[in-house]
Formats: sequence, structure tokens, C-alpha cells
Amino acid sequence: MTIIFHKKKYLLSLFFTLIVFTYLLPSYFTDLLKKVPIANNVLLGLSLVLMASLLFFGRFRWNRTDCVLIVIYACYLFSSALNHQLAKATVLHVVEVILLCFTFQCVLKDETETQVLLRVIRAMCIALFIANLIVAVVYPEGIPSITESGEDPRLLYGNMNSTVRYLFPGLICSVLLDAKQGKRLSLITAVFFIGYVFLCIRVYFMATGLCAMLFLICWSLGKSFISKRIRLIALFILALMLLFELLVVVFDNQTIADVICAIFGKAKGFTGRTYHWANCVKYIKERPVFGYGNLSSPKLNTMLWSPSGAHNYFLDMLFQRGIVGAIPVFFFLLCPFFRKAPEKRRMEHYILTGFALAYIVMFLFEPFYHVEKFHFPLFYVLNTLPDYAPQSHTGEAEDPLAETGPSAAGSGT
Repeated sequence: MTIIFHKKKYLLSLFFTLIVFTYLLPSYFTDLLKKVPIANNVLLGLSLVLMASLLFFGRFRWNRTDCVLIVIYACYLFSSALNHQLAKATVLHVVEVILLCFTFQCVLKDETETQVLLRVIRAMCIALFIANLIVAVVYPEGIPSITESGEDPRLLYGNMNSTVRYLFPGLICSVLLDAKQGKRLSLITAVFFIGYVFLCIRVYFMATGLCAMLFLICWSLGKSFISKRIRLIALFILALMLLFELLVVVFDNQTIADVICAIFGKAKGFTGRTYHWANCVKYIKERPVFGYGNLSSPKLNTMLWSPSGAHNYFLDMLFQRGIVGAIPVFFFLLCPFFRKAPEKRRMEHYILTGFALAYIVMFLFEPFYHVEKFHFPLFYVLNTLPDYAPQSHTGEAEDPLAETGPSAAGSGT
């Protein structure tokens, strides 16, 4: 990035806004944009061009994680091509996710750019989330034009369970900025948490998202204890998730499923998810090596009885890419939990690890089949965290998220 962007932060803010705008926009607005193809293509094209410009004129440096990322999407494209599913949307998805990850690598090496990007994402997410809260107050049973059933109210983010996916990028940035400023809990971060609880009470009980939020609160409050044993605790949580995946999802243990559903007051079968899981496992066994490729929503609905996939990201990866394509994805997602946090990144690493674990929990129940743009950058940053040292525009190494005082030790929400 040129020096003029550092001197004029509003230009830098505009630059990053144009990059992330199309990805953070709720589905209600993206659906409207699709009715004006020219506007939609211009926004998307501009975002891709700006991200590509960072690779040519920024500070991109190839690292080991980039190799894994390329392997992941090479397998994805191969599986899709093998099943004659190599559509324009498939290739576009690959380009978007890779460019987003590479953009974060370039930007997070610089103090000024890091601060501006975090603020841009937070500002856009909180503005849209507040708009969604207002809509929830006006239409507690969902926006009439897009809601077909009172049991499935839809607001700006579409399906209520999709809310947390759009919320997390802004919440991550808000928590990181709180840590930088030595705050325990900023007003914006509080709005994210309280607003989400309000939606659960007022509109629809989103059990998975609420559990993720409560987990993050506990992660923050227990920092002094957890930080000394972070890898051990992370591995324990992952072991529990694996146990659930095997017993309930793969082997369909209804007793355990019913107990968990009763605890959270949800209908038996996790609101129909066990049917999706069983059906998905059946198809995986039929084509285990390379999977079925990137299927469209109508085809997914025909095969898995859901246009969003199996409502389990791990099954979706095996279904979509087979064992060959799923293994590098699982390695990419789990590797950060086995790596030691770099000394100068302990606060940043602690916060991002908490969010990564929250995502792992949500992967068990929520559909992420078509939305890797939300979580892949987070895991990419965690994987590359030890590999770079942020620089100020003066050329001096700095830690953009260094602890600034005693109060920073308790930040995290």
C-alpha cells in the first residue's frame, strides 16, 4: 500500500470497504442486488481487483499455509470437474476465498492497515446488525415478503441460524480492537452479544449460535486459567466434538441425541438434522474417495433434503470432496490448535483460538457448505500467525494487537 494511504486513512478505509462490502452484505440485500446484475458484478469485480492489487503491490510472501490452501482448492476443483460440477460459481468461490486469505496476510503485516481493516469490518457489521435488530422489533415473526412460515422467521440475514455467520467477522474485529485499546468490553462488543441474545428471546431460539456466544464469554472470563493450558483445553474440546461426531452423527446414537436436545429444549433429532446426517453418511459411503463436487442448492435439496447441505461442515466436506479433499481441509482447521502461540502474539492467538473453537462447535450443527468466506480467513490467520511480524509504515516491527496495559489481560469480549 502506498504511503498516501497511511497519511489519509479515509482513503484506506474506502479501499477496504470496497473489498469487504459485498461479502458482509446480508442475504436480503444481496438478493436485491442480484436483480441488478450489472451492479452486483461491478461490486464483486471491484473487490476482486482490489484484493489482487494487494498481491502485486503489497507485501505478500508465500508460506507453508498457502501450499495447504492451494491443495485444498485444487482438490475441490478436481472433485467438481470429475462430477461435471465445475460451474462458474465453483471457480468464483475458490478465487474469492483464496484472495480473501491472501489479503489478510498482506494487511496484517502492517499496524496502520490492520487497525483500519478491523474498524471497517466492525463498523459495517455493527451497522447491519443494528438494522437487523430494528427489523426484528418491527417484524418479530419475520419480514413478510421473504418469510413463508412463522416457524422459520427470516430477517435481513435470511434464515435466523445464518445470523451468527454474518455476526462473527464483526465480533472478532471488535474483540481484537478492545484488546488493542485495553478494554474489557466495549459498547460495540456488548451490542453484538446482547443483541444476539435479544434475537434468541424475541424472534427465534438459535441454540447453536447462543452456545457459541456463551462459550466465547467463558473463554474470556477464564483467560487467566485457560491461557496457561490453552492447547490442552483446546484438544479436550476437540476430543468432545469428535466423540459427538462419531457417536451421534456417524453412528446415529439416538439416546445421546435425545438427551442433548432435551437440555436445550429443542425437538428430537436436532430439528431434523439427524435425518440430513444419516442421508449424507449414506451418500458418502457410495462415493468416498472424491465425493460429489460442489453441487447447487436444488441438487443438494434433492439428495440431502436440504439446500444448504447436511448441516454439519465435516460431513459436507466428505460429501463434497471425498476423503482425498477433506483431509487437507481438516488439517487446515485443526493444525492451529497444535501449534504453540508465538510470544508476541499471545493475546491475538488467545482471542482467535477462542473464535476458532466456537466455529468448530457450530460446524457440527450449522450449514457452511457455501460460505467458507466467513471462516477460512480466520483459520488462515491462525495458521500463519507465527510466520510474520507486523510492520509500521516507518518500517519498524510492531505488534498491532499487543497488550497495552494491565487491563488488556482481561480483554477478550
